[in-house]
Order: sequence, then C-alpha cells, then structure tokens
Amino acid sequence: MREIKFRAWDIERKVMVGASGSLQDKFSIRSDGITKESYIIEQFTGLKDKNGKDIWEGDLVGLSDTSYFGDYEVRFNAGHWELYTDNESGNPNSESLYDWQSYCEVIGNIHEDKS
Repeated sequence: MREIKFRAWDIERKVMVGASGSLQDKFSIRSDGITKESYIIEQFTGLKDKNGKDIWEGDLVGLSDTSYFGDYEVRFNAGHWELYTDNESGNPNSESLYDWQSYCEVIGNIHEDKS
C-alpha cells in the first residue's frame, strides 16, 4: 500500500513545510496572519529515486543512463505521475514517472530551483 504524505511550499516565507506528521496545524491562521491560501500543497508520489530519496509532486529530477537528457518536473496528470519538460523547440514532452523512476535523481524542486 502506498504511503500518503503531503508537504507544502510556504509562499510568504519561501520555505518547504514538513513532510511528516499532520499539516493541519500549519494551515490554521498563524500569529502573523498567514492562512492556508499562502501555501502550495504537494503530494508524495509513493516512489523513490535511484538513491532512495522520496519523489514529490513539484520535484525536479534528472535522468541518468538514458537517451533522455535534461531536467524534468514531477506532475500529476490524467490519473498518473509524469515527468514533464519543454524541449529546445518549445514542445512539451512527458514520460511516465513509474517507467523511469529507477533512472531518476531528485535534484531540487520547482519553488527553490526553477528559474
């Protein structure tokens, strides 16, 4: 059975908020007035990269030992997890995360590392 976990990107503070325990307390109004609207919620895919690191929605992964080069964003689309990128010609490309997980290495996330 897949473990269900969530994390949240705090838009105001620009930090990732916990991947363990309940996030419910973190979404109540805090003393500084920030509410849940200030967060982007992301889900754990249930998969790990080639180094055993959890792969989350919004992560950036690189592929090794394949003919596919570049960084891919992890997204949920049409009922499955996918690796998404725009190629040099500006055309989007996506691959199944499940099919490529053994080649993936988490290198960051879209909030902190994407320009």
